[in-house]
Amino acid sequence: RRQRQLCIRDRAITLTPELTAYMQILGQNIREARLARNWTQAAMAERMLVSTLTLKKVESGAPGVAFGTYLAALDLFDLGEQITQLAAPHTDIDGSRLRLMQNRRARRRAT
Repeated sequence: RRQRQLCIRDRAITLTPELTAYMQILGQNIREARLARNWTQAAMAERMLVSTLTLKKVESGAPGVAFGTYLAALDLFDLGEQITQLAAPHTDIDGSRLRLMQNRRARRRAT
């Protein structure tokens, strides 16, 4: 399983191929949203207050681009609110199961 490493301030973050693919899909989605609006990369970059090079990195799904830059792109398309569904407790099946187990243990100790 090939992994991609990203170094941020002397710390290495390893992205699995799956995570790399998710980033690329996000970048492609942002690109499609830009093209649907007939915006050039230069025009969108100006709206985002970033360089054209940074926008190109966003559209390629580069993991080294700041998360806020991706959010700024999504916000231009009124898609920023969708980010609230990432890691939402109601979608975290494992987390829900673990909370349930913790609650059961706490009830047993309380009785």
